[in-house]
Amino acid sequence: MKRWQSLFILLISANLCADVLRPSVDIAETATTSIPATYTVPTIWATAYQVNVTLTNNTTAATSSWTSTFTLPANYVLSTHVTGGTFATSGQNVTVQNLASNGTIAAGGTVVYTMIIDMPLSAPTVINNLQAFANGGGAPTLAAPVLNAISNPAHANAYTVSWSTVPTATQYKLQESTNSSFANPTTIFTGSLNNFNVTGKTAGTYYYEVTASTSTATSPPSNIQSTTVGSTPPPPPPTGGIEHAAWYIDWTAWFTGPTYNIPTGVDTLNVFVGELTFDASGNPTLGGFGNLNPPQLDAFVAYCKAQNPPIAIKVSIGGGGGSYDNCWDVLTSSNIQAFAQAMVNYCHAHGLSGVDFDYEEFASAEQETLVGNLIRTFKTIDPTLHTSLCTNAGFSSWMPVIQTIFNAAMIAPNNCAVDRLYIMSYYDPLASEEAWVTQWANWAIQNYGFTPARISVGIDDFDAHAYDPVAFYNWAVSQGYSTVHWAYNPANP
Repeated sequence: MKRWQSLFILLISANLCADVLRPSVDIAETATTSIPATYTVPTIWATAYQVNVTLTNNTTAATSSWTSTFTLPANYVLSTHVTGGTFATSGQNVTVQNLASNGTIAAGGTVVYTMIIDMPLSAPTVINNLQAFANGGGAPTLAAPVLNAISNPAHANAYTVSWSTVPTATQYKLQESTNSSFANPTTIFTGSLNNFNVTGKTAGTYYYEVTASTSTATSPPSNIQSTTVGSTPPPPPPTGGIEHAAWYIDWTAWFTGPTYNIPTGVDTLNVFVGELTFDASGNPTLGGFGNLNPPQLDAFVAYCKAQNPPIAIKVSIGGGGGSYDNCWDVLTSSNIQAFAQAMVNYCHAHGLSGVDFDYEEFASAEQETLVGNLIRTFKTIDPTLHTSLCTNAGFSSWMPVIQTIFNAAMIAPNNCAVDRLYIMSYYDPLASEEAWVTQWANWAIQNYGFTPARISVGIDDFDAHAYDPVAFYNWAVSQGYSTVHWAYNPANP
């Protein structure tokens, strides 16, 4: 036997002055049938609680009989330990009728019925829709409305909740809860309409229930429907046009401002090379970029933005050999959000247009998935920031890695968080490099919703000299591709 069962007889006879009085919900104010009903919860256990319901006859004449009704939250059960009335249940709806000994309530008098309710562990101790009626009137019957499914495929913060019309009902009450058991609901609408527009919700899952009423009756609650609101609306697929970019790699040239040696014919520069790291307090941040300090970066960004037309600046992280290749080792599933937010903050603080991701570590599929999750989270936090991902022109060995990253970076079908795929071509003849780029482009377009402009042909006019970079550039433009040059050294333009 549960401890609360053995204590029940003692508890119902005790005078518990400390009980909190809880009013009934929407008592119908008619002189002949309705009487006020309130309840208290004198005792609570981990998986059960005692409820005392008090009916008050506030008229000048004694009653001859009474009936009371209430609703239990979902997954709550009325136990067999009940006194003071005849109890009947239908689903979560409970009806209590007087005993032969207590049907008469003197004018100004009260009667109490008591029960123990089993509940989920540590759940709220409530009953809903408490009502009472005297003198054989009973609870007037009123059908429950049917709550319609809530359509919100984009997980937006505004949506419509609607329900069926109940004949003879003059008013509806819509309640909202953030708990699936519909504990502690909040009334968000009362009126005659059978729909309500919910707006301005923060991220989370919301549950809804509606009741219908007349001047003398309230229906049982409807079915429960729910919807989920996302943290931000999913960003749309990138729609940018052709980009002509380059990497800016010399560590000394930034110190020659306020004028700088910058390449001609480009609209984007990637500052190479940074890494994921932690600050002195152990918080995720970005570092690296040679000897470039934040004020120097800010001056360089301001200079490039002031050009006509302006030049956008991204920072490039990973790649480059050594610790930069291994910077992805700091990623874990628990710090993805923190690193993404730190990267967004870094871009905002320095006026950057986005981040270039260079993954060359080839450590594991798990790590590649983390990189894709990082890109997706970064893009979701601020959809206006630009993202690019680097790969080598050789298709067969690099494709599985990029595929894993892309799959983890998908925001929605045909909506990958990677704005551009940089395909680096270094050492092979022009015909071979063009064939590989074409293979990459077809793959990204067919499987991930890319456009030719989101394919950026990586042209090496810095060290390999395996082909004519001007011819490669002209071919890329003829195919509708973007271009990115490896690499611009301002000391040797």
